[in-house]
Amino acid sequence: MARAWVLAGLLWAAPALAQEEPQPTPTEQPLKITSDYYGVAPGSPGATQKKYEKPTLTWVGFQATDGGARVFAQSNTSPQVEQTVSGNELIVSLGELALGERNNLRPLDCRFFATDVARVWIKRRGKQTYLHVRMRDKVAPRKATQQIVSEGGMWLVLLDL
Repeated sequence: MARAWVLAGLLWAAPALAQEEPQPTPTEQPLKITSDYYGVAPGSPGATQKKYEKPTLTWVGFQATDGGARVFAQSNTSPQVEQTVSGNELIVSLGELALGERNNLRPLDCRFFATDVARVWIKRRGKQTYLHVRMRDKVAPRKATQQIVSEGGMWLVLLDL
């Protein structure tokens, strides 16, 4: 008998449970895109402006350029840069830099750009910070043309590939 009551209750409640939740009403005006987005560039206003007390890596980025790709790293001090090639990767030692944000540990997936770079990421070993640049298959890794510039109290390592 108890089973019959439970079954009857479920049958009675089923239509109420199956009802859809109310959908949000659309805005009166559709979203208007006023300009194209061209990504970030080193030294742009989107770069971090936080102040750090110890030597810190504040931003890692990738930029597709007309002639290939640019990978960059921003820090609050002049980094000690050393490049090595291992397998299909360019590994750039940036010295003893702390990470300004945990987000800097996230890899940058660059496969969808028409460049030789497939992926960029940061790796820490002890106090040392390394920037890894993985090249696409069938592309011989090579050392990058390197510049270190100071801009607005921050230092940029620019690697043109």
